[in-house]
Amino acid sequence: MGTGALYVRPGIDLRPFREGGTGFGAERESQPAEMPFRLEGGTPNAHGLAGLAAGLEFVEREGVAKIGAHERDLALRFAGEASRIPGITVWSGKTPDRQIGPVSLSIRGVDPAEAGDLLDARFGIACRPGLHCAPGTHRFLGTFPKGTVRFSFGYFNTPADVAAAAAALGEIAR
Repeated sequence: MGTGALYVRPGIDLRPFREGGTGFGAERESQPAEMPFRLEGGTPNAHGLAGLAAGLEFVEREGVAKIGAHERDLALRFAGEASRIPGITVWSGKTPDRQIGPVSLSIRGVDPAEAGDLLDARFGIACRPGLHCAPGTHRFLGTFPKGTVRFSFGYFNTPADVAAAAAALGEIAR
């Protein structure tokens, strides 16, 4: 699953790692010798490519700076609200000029996985509990082996979403 690209400079002779229909030279029993077809075994992820193109058009239209500023503002607002809740330790949002969308936190006495389940089941809030593929960071923070709860704010989130997430955390922390 996914979409990607590979640039092969002239003069490099790569062999395909997988063979299959290419839609080009289908009457042959083997992969075509011509580039790029020799490396394109199987059906391309056309839906993924269309989604990627639409996403890039959106980012170009809105602008990276505008999107980043919105996400940073929401994350900083959330980090501020969450840090005022007794029992909550916010691990990010302390350096405003370096903040991006995600905010990680811990809830005293509540396992991150349990918090994630409660946020989803009771409040309809999606988050990501755990180590976030960064066990070294969690060892440094002292949150290993269970990790933290990570909220990720994006362009389509609103200040109302921040308030709802903070209110839900308040209930769980109590």
